[in-house]
Amino acid sequence: MNKTKLLKIVAILIYLFSPIDILPEAVLGPLGLVDDAAAVWLLIKILLTK
Repeated sequence: MNKTKLLKIVAILIYLFSPIDILPEAVLGPLGLVDDAAAVWLLIKILLTK
């Protein structure tokens, strides 16, 4: 695993566990989960690519 890939994974995990969101669920309700879903999708994509 190269450093760039590891850095992306760490950044996504920090974003997912951070209380700060681009689209907050408290304000937007279920629509606020879109950014989290996109982050999870990107994480899966990064993990599955070689």
